[in-house]
Amino acid sequence: MKLTAERWREDSNCMIRIFNYDVLSMVDNIRKSVCMKRNLLSYVLYYANGKYDDFRYY
Repeated sequence: MKLTAERWREDSNCMIRIFNYDVLSMVDNIRKSVCMKRNLLSYVLYYANGKYDDFRYY
């Protein structure tokens, strides 16, 4: 079984493509989770501030 340069180039291209896809999807997932956490945090702070204002006013 002979490994030609062309075959190696195909394999490496495939590996690079898989690597790029994995990294991009990982970054995308991290970005989504960070955005969700930030939104959740802003909601919590909003409600906490609202409750705090209620306590302060009454």
